[in-house]
Amino acid sequence: MPSPQSQSLAGIALLESDMKRAGSILDKAYKSAPTDTAVLRAQVARYAANRDASKVLQFANQLIELNVDDLFALSAAIQAKISLQQNDSVETYLSELSQKFPNAWGPDFILAQHHLSRANIDLAQHHADTALARSSFNQITSRLATQIYLMKAQQQ
Repeated sequence: MPSPQSQSLAGIALLESDMKRAGSILDKAYKSAPTDTAVLRAQVARYAANRDASKVLQFANQLIELNVDDLFALSAAIQAKISLQQNDSVETYLSELSQKFPNAWGPDFILAQHHLSRANIDLAQHHADTALARSSFNQITSRLATQIYLMKAQQQ
């Protein structure tokens, strides 16, 4: 019998051509490994393809509980909240995660992107700095912080 991860890949591959069969395969994978990150990611992809934001949010939250720095899961959760017209709760949700997990950089990274997309450079910089410090200056947070500092320098 194929591993749950292999089943998840097969299910994802079938999403565009045979949604019913894909769902059946992904259900089997989830039943056999409900906390496996590959399986949970496949569930997020499945429900995103079906435009079922509440299910996307459910599985994204399960991924976040396993790894709060999972940018895929955080982004999926935010997009689901926006689709569910919970826009006001996006910043609160991410801020709560940042406070709940003081060593996590992912929520502040997404908050920095969020504020950057709204041209709020000062708040973007604050969250990028927090993400950068918490991530031990990993490449993705370093790149975002640099981008924000360059934008800020151009404004002056």
